Amino acid sequence: METSVYTVIIPAIITGVVTFLAAKVSNKASLEQTNIDNAQKLYQKYEQLNQELTSKLAKSEAEKQTLNQKHQQELVVYQSKLAEASSEREYLKIENQRLQRQLQDNQKDKG
Repeated sequence: METSVYTVIIPAIITGVVTFLAAKVSNKASLEQTNIDNAQKLYQKYEQLNQELTSKLAKSEAEKQTLNQKHQQELVVYQSKLAEASSEREYLKIENQRLQRQLQDNQKDKG
């Protein structure tokens, strides 16, 4: 009877251990595959966000460059107008001095 017990118990134990190890390996493989899938999804999301940010950065750089060019053009225009106004101011200052001398000379002649 002991041999029949051993013949039943030993294969049952071996079958149980093999089943346990197979399930453990299967779960490990399933977990690894889940981790791989999650990593791929995260990387794809990273790539998408990276492309969006790169696009936005390029657009911002282009807008910045356009604004800088516009600013430089306006600066040249205003510098030109300032130089023109300064020149006109100098002319008017000299003309004012001439007219004041002329007025003084006219007053001397009358007086």
